[in-house]
Amino acid sequence: MLQRFVFLGLYCCVLAGCIATPSSQETKMKPVIVEHRRGTLEAWWSLFNDPVLDRLISSALSLNVPSKTASEIELSAGMPYSAFQDFHQDQSARLIIDVAQNYVRYRYAQNQQQTLAVYMSDRDEMMATLVKKKDLADTKNPHLMRIKSQDNALAKKMLHLDRQVNKISRNITGLTKLLPEYVSQILKETLSIPRCDIAPVLASSTSMIATSPEVIAARSYFMHQAKGAIKFYDLDGIFPDMAVNGFYGISDDVYVRNDVRWSVAAGHAVKSLNLQSLEDVYSGQDIYNDFRNHLFDAVMELERLIVSYALIQEQYIVLRNAAISNESDYTSLTRVGKTNAASLFDAREDVYTAEMATLRAEYEKAKLLIQIYEKLGVY
Repeated sequence: MLQRFVFLGLYCCVLAGCIATPSSQETKMKPVIVEHRRGTLEAWWSLFNDPVLDRLISSALSLNVPSKTASEIELSAGMPYSAFQDFHQDQSARLIIDVAQNYVRYRYAQNQQQTLAVYMSDRDEMMATLVKKKDLADTKNPHLMRIKSQDNALAKKMLHLDRQVNKISRNITGLTKLLPEYVSQILKETLSIPRCDIAPVLASSTSMIATSPEVIAARSYFMHQAKGAIKFYDLDGIFPDMAVNGFYGISDDVYVRNDVRWSVAAGHAVKSLNLQSLEDVYSGQDIYNDFRNHLFDAVMELERLIVSYALIQEQYIVLRNAAISNESDYTSLTRVGKTNAASLFDAREDVYTAEMATLRAEYEKAKLLIQIYEKLGVY
């Protein structure tokens, strides 16, 4: 009997944002205009190949009016860096992220419901068969008591999932501004968790990172702290002209198959940044040190997300294979006429545990990929 698989959660370390010392000179800040990026990552949610997600995001964008824009926010060079981060956040991009994250969370809960329902049904059938055969005729049988206790716990879990699905559906309704009846209808059919593929991100240019909200905020903050001594375009040559996978030291094999195991070369991205011209002029100055720290944070945060995606991808492969193996073991046991009740229930539980762990890994993959798109700020 294979041992049960328990999903290991992922923990991504996030560096805290630095707070700059306010400047005595108050200079009104103008928004930095960055051309909207087109190409491989435009409408990235369509890469999930989920028509329902496409419809929800399209509706959210058409029915929501942003409450404020960057040009309506007044900032000064003396404001903390966090204010510059907020200043360069795109509300449409934020809305897309919220809809997408809620949608994959909904599909995850819905698929858990379906998997749990099948498991409970199989347990009921096994119990009915065993009672009929009088294998569990004794109501004080410890194994029978354990089965009933597990059934109660599973029923409570199903109620929890029901409440969770309803709550997420309401969240999606609020985000999209669609009628609740319409949202319920299009979400009613059980679909798999959106399939994700990080290859388009890795194949894109590092210019996507150079013009991401966090990097733009760092550049803008540096420019304003320098009080006009630095122009925004002076910082254009920092990122190398290469694909994201090369920037982070990732093998091209990722493009060939979506289920390959791969890793990130730690620190490769930071070492690839071209800061020499700035070092020559500003080395040791506080405003440059702040800029460099914020820039490194932005690059390394994206690196951490990609590393987490690689780890969960590897974990997903292992869990999926385990689920297939456990299903095969269980099927073999059901064909053996004299299998004892405890072994049969344990084998079915192994299948359920592996299936739920695989679903969790699928969800984590989708969630992490959406977070990567969020950091890039593309749509």
